[in-house]
Amino acid sequence: MDQELMKMLKYLRLSGLLSNFDLFLEKAKNEDLSHVRLLRHIIEQEYKLKMENARKMKLTHYRGRIQTEDGKCPENEALPCENPREMADGNLSL
Repeated sequence: MDQELMKMLKYLRLSGLLSNFDLFLEKAKNEDLSHVRLLRHIIEQEYKLKMENARKMKLTHYRGRIQTEDGKCPENEALPCENPREMADGNLSL
């Protein structure tokens, strides 16, 4: 992969494609994938990576929340926020 292509992939934030470029080419060759099928596979892999990263960021955000003195969440006073980890993990019972 040339430097210009690497620069474009970084700018577009296609880290999965950047880090797995050679693997994708090898897969296309071994499985005789058409251009459309290869492109679809790459897009699916990027989508999965972005979704997983978004999930991790969301968990990190919720786990890092600060509880107020009265036990309420700062962003939403209606929610009890005694343990932000429970809320982030979906275990909060209202």
